[in-house]
Order: sequence, then C-alpha cells, then structure tokens
Amino acid sequence: MVDRERYRKARNTATNTIQSEYEKSLADIIGNIKTDPRKFHHFIKSKRCDPVGVPVLHDNDHTLHADVDKAHCLNTYFSSVFTIENTDTVPSCQMECPKMENNIVITAAGVRKLLANLDGSKSTGPDELSPRV
Repeated sequence: MVDRERYRKARNTATNTIQSEYEKSLADIIGNIKTDPRKFHHFIKSKRCDPVGVPVLHDNDHTLHADVDKAHCLNTYFSSVFTIENTDTVPSCQMECPKMENNIVITAAGVRKLLANLDGSKSTGPDELSPRV
C-alpha cells in the first residue's frame, strides 16, 4: 500500500511537471512568433490531424471519393503502363560457388560476438530474419 501511494505521488509530480513544461514551451513559441515564425508553424503542423490515405482522385470527368473507386482507378492506370515480360528469354544463372574449407570451427563465443555486433535498425538479410531477433 505504501508503494502504491509513493507511485501515485511520483506519477502526479511527473504529470504536473510535464504539463508545466509543455505550457512554458507553448508560451515561448507564442511569445516569439514575431522573431521565429517557423517554430510556431512547425508546432501547428505537428498538431494537425490529416486523414491518412489516398486523396480525392480525378478520372476524366469524374471525381472519385470512395476507396473502392480510387482502387479501381489506380489499378486501371497501373495495368495500362506495365507490360508482361516474356520469361522464356531470361538467361539462367550458371554461377559456380567457391569451395569452402573443411576445417571451419564454430564456437558459442564466436556466434555470441557476431550476434552482439548486429545492428537492430538494419533490414533483414538473405535469411529474411530481422537483426532484432
């Protein structure tokens, strides 16, 4: 019960501090609107709630608002600009891989070291596993 009360007090203190600092920051932005209008416009832009998705499309004489109509319009367009490739003429890959040595030693420490050096922000490799895994 004591821990719960300490938690509530700490939470309320943090919430009040965050609100107070937000108000100070907002007052600073508004107070300096003449000298730094970019900061004000950046703040306003961050608060706007624009809908995510495909905007209204115009197809010939029609204005398309519905998602289904937009999807059909985009599908028609992309179908018209792409071609179907003839896969019979694609050359085959006749690449020889070099032979590996037979005396490869794999240790837990070596694997651990390699895994520790992976960058979690990078994309997947040929194994299609994220480095975060």
